[in-house]
Amino acid sequence: VALLLFATSNAATFTAQVDLSNITNPEVSKWIFGMNMYQDYGLNNEYTGNYTLGRLGGNSQTRFNFTTNSANSGNDYYFINNPSDFTWQQFYQQANGNGLAFWTEIPAMGWVSSSATKGWSFSQQKYGQQKSDECTNQPDGTTWCAKDAGNGVWVNGSNVVGNDPTDCSIRTSPSQATAFVQAVRKLYPNTSPIFSVDNEPTLWSGTHRDVHPIGSTYDEIVNATLIYGKAIKDGCNNDCLVAGYSPWGWCGYFEDGFDHDAG
Repeated sequence: VALLLFATSNAATFTAQVDLSNITNPEVSKWIFGMNMYQDYGLNNEYTGNYTLGRLGGNSQTRFNFTTNSANSGNDYYFINNPSDFTWQQFYQQANGNGLAFWTEIPAMGWVSSSATKGWSFSQQKYGQQKSDECTNQPDGTTWCAKDAGNGVWVNGSNVVGNDPTDCSIRTSPSQATAFVQAVRKLYPNTSPIFSVDNEPTLWSGTHRDVHPIGSTYDEIVNATLIYGKAIKDGCNNDCLVAGYSPWGWCGYFEDGFDHDAG
């Protein structure tokens, strides 16, 4: 049971109870009760929820290469390529074992991780000294971090520009989206009902500025949705649902990346 408290201007408080004990009621779509980043449970943590849908998505999923199970962290963490700790196969295996169906985000920005070998987009040796790097906040002598992996901001505070997007990324295409969908459906044809077209595209020029430095327009977003939406449908033989992009928030529906960057 979930408790919701509502406060009004005269300080009166109302309590509503929402019963979640029967979330498979046929009168309610079972796809309503979902969980983002389900993979954070990991392989060794017990699942204790009662959700019916788990989403494989987020910023790094925009750069996810399903053939190598690797992604680029983007601006969230020094634009670094790393192999996924939790492969998509393991994600689906665990979710399926816990009775969840899957919502899969399909990359549509055009760039994904090039390799499961650790690499980074803004090398200080190549592009000059930057304000911080992966080792900045680590104790002296830390060996696992890469001091060459800069944050993409020069010491004067301006963003690094003119970098080579192929330093650790490769182009992707609708055909690869189709192949990803086919791979998922081959393993779990009955529990992979929904695929979505990427994540927060109006923020690509910030989150993924190493490969997409120009703010996305709504024309670009619509075109990607149509092209990759068809690719998804081809991959599931028109037997799945396609969701549009996930915006960063409500304002993402009213201002594209290009206009936002222009101020």
